[in-house]
Amino acid sequence: MIKALTKRFEAIPLASTLLRRLFFAYYRPVVKKELALANIQACDHVLFVGVGSMPVSAALVVNQSGATLTGIDMDFHAVARASHFAKRFGLHRTRFMHAVGESMNVKDHNVIILAKQLIHKQAVIDHLVASAKAGTRIIIRTARKERLNIKRLAGVSHRGRGVSTSVLCVA
Repeated sequence: MIKALTKRFEAIPLASTLLRRLFFAYYRPVVKKELALANIQACDHVLFVGVGSMPVSAALVVNQSGATLTGIDMDFHAVARASHFAKRFGLHRTRFMHAVGESMNVKDHNVIILAKQLIHKQAVIDHLVASAKAGTRIIIRTARKERLNIKRLAGVSHRGRGVSTSVLCVA
């Protein structure tokens, strides 16, 4: 249900200043904790899987860390809106592209963030286990009751706010 609501909510036009402020207010403390958890810095190359239409988390990661970020989504329209968002608000060091996390080449990224609303999250995790470079930091945003098999990744858990948890794993 949260996945469907988020997708609908993100589709509201970018003209809403109030909506943008709400998104930033919600995600700012989440991203701040994740930046510290994964020690994301300017030298990092971040892949954000499931970036969505309003790449607020991506913007916060780039603006607060200086890292370079690639955001992917399987929805063509979401990628187009995310690209428009980035251009409109001067978001540099980012690119957005249509791709699926289950088959994305992840070798050029040393930090990977999986969105909470990601549809095929376990399949993406399995792909990362098989293909991420050793030492890649992977942040998995999960709903509290969500069950994922991450046993093949070394994990350190961090509880977020609201109904989510962020888990840091190292490939």
